[in-house]
Amino acid sequence: SLMLIGTVMLYGILLFATRQTLIVTSRKIEFDIRNDIVEKLMALPQRYYAENASGETYVRATEDVGKVRDYYGPVIMYSINTVTRAGFVLTMMFLVNPELTFWALIPLPLISFFAYWITGYIHKHSTIIQEQYSTLAGRAKETFSAIRLIKAYNGIDHEQQLFEDESESYRKKKLRLDMIESLFHPALNFLIGISLLIVIWKGGEMVINETITVGNIAEFLIYVAYLIWPVAALGYTTNRFQRSLASWHRIKELMDEPVEIKDSEEKVDQEIEGLIEFKNVGFKYPGSSEMVLENVNLSIQPGENIAIVGRTGSGKSTLVQLIPRLFDPTEGQILLDGIDLKKWSLRKVRDAIGFVPQETFLFSDTIGDNIAFGVEN
Repeated sequence: SLMLIGTVMLYGILLFATRQTLIVTSRKIEFDIRNDIVEKLMALPQRYYAENASGETYVRATEDVGKVRDYYGPVIMYSINTVTRAGFVLTMMFLVNPELTFWALIPLPLISFFAYWITGYIHKHSTIIQEQYSTLAGRAKETFSAIRLIKAYNGIDHEQQLFEDESESYRKKKLRLDMIESLFHPALNFLIGISLLIVIWKGGEMVINETITVGNIAEFLIYVAYLIWPVAALGYTTNRFQRSLASWHRIKELMDEPVEIKDSEEKVDQEIEGLIEFKNVGFKYPGSSEMVLENVNLSIQPGENIAIVGRTGSGKSTLVQLIPRLFDPTEGQILLDGIDLKKWSLRKVRDAIGFVPQETFLFSDTIGDNIAFGVEN
């Protein structure tokens, strides 16, 4: 009895240690992935934000990271538990009677085929659902960001309808996946039930032939019952794994985005005097065939004050955004103190510029911190 108590206590201690190790590790991985994503987003060019909705970016940095964490936490933890328990049970069954073990495992290929089929379905629809959730989150963010404008133009009903349409699309896609998931566990339990029936039928024949005893049948039924949890855990981990995999692919797409605007290998880090020169500069936005700026030649001396005027859409703001390298010119060259702007340290150039954009934005901070934004100390 003392050995049994000691074994149970040891099992509990090891289970606690396993859970703590995997869960704490998964949280640290989640922390690192989230920080890496934000670092990557900060480095990506304006082109990325023009081509991707803000809701999509938000969901990849939050919701998708949480689902990836499930793989490093619950999925691995339950997989280890499933393999160890199933291995122990199958070993004991084989030691009692190899032939009856073979008959009890006849439904196993069906379970494997069913799990393989369901994983592909879950992976495909998990990706679709995450994309729809991104669209829904983007719609919500856009609505609340422009709430004053929506109210001023009496567009509340219109925006409400747009949001309900996106929400309904998300609901239908989610329910389609939930329906398949709800069939998964009953189907697995049904196959386990078939295994129990086979044990009783074949075991009864063996008892009649005096190959095994009635106690062996009872023992086998207990072992098969113990397999219910590993099989159920198989469904749980398969579901979580496919969702994690779908989210990981979405995160990987983000992390694989090229950083087009970055420091050159031999960056210039000297003091800036302020001579700016545009030489035959042309620019068009990514995905557009129309040139916004074309053959621009301009020289601005240090300390000189200039004003750039023109009609709406003529490229005034675009020209200004080329100086801190929010975009790089499509054609021509921009020089700073006679050196190609691309060779300068990005931090050095941007530290030397005071930039007031057309669109006003306030951070959720004090007025003083908003005014001093970008100033160290």
